[in-house]
Amino acid sequence: MRSKIVDPELADIVLVKRNEMVEWQQRQKQLKYDLALTKKKVEMKLKECQRRFTRQYEEIKRQKDLDIKDLEKRYADLQKQKDIQDK
Repeated sequence: MRSKIVDPELADIVLVKRNEMVEWQQRQKQLKYDLALTKKKVEMKLKECQRRFTRQYEEIKRQKDLDIKDLEKRYADLQKQKDIQDK
């Protein structure tokens, strides 16, 4: 046998509080989803930046190596010219 509610106003309050709780739970679920989505976007952007900086670093390193080789060749050429002049 079911118990009957003694006070109808109390039933309205409980119903309102239940609705508020359901809304709060839905809002929390949406916030968790939004947070996860934002986190994923930040991670993707971070990876993109890391790839870009790695490419830039490799290009700078490659250019440095080319510059060093060029300077070594120029130095060797100058050394040869000096040797020729000294003879």
